[in-house]
Amino acid sequence: MSKKSVGSIKKYKKLYFIFAVILLFSATFLLLFKNESVRTSIRKNFFKATTVATGTTGTCNWTLDSDGLLLIEPTNGVSGTMDEQTNNSFFSYSDQIISIQFNAIVYAPADSSSLF
Repeated sequence: MSKKSVGSIKKYKKLYFIFAVILLFSATFLLLFKNESVRTSIRKNFFKATTVATGTTGTCNWTLDSDGLLLIEPTNGVSGTMDEQTNNSFFSYSDQIISIQFNAIVYAPADSSSLF
């Protein structure tokens, strides 16, 4: 084998290694953050958000944290439906809500104009 071909083989081995490392980190990142609960847990633990209030709306649980995140997720973890605005106890915290996150499938009422 010539020195040129040995050098190009080493070059490609380095490229394959770098590609494999990037692929491994990407796959790990996607697996960790595919699950909304894991993402929420990491966010709360890393940023130290505390719970302000919790409750239920229809077949969903909700949590408002000190960062203003309203998290709404189905009680069964798969899918759920929220109640009308008049039945949502988080409405009294509407001035503290900055962002809303839905985990899994959450159905809102047909008229959600005054929900939040």
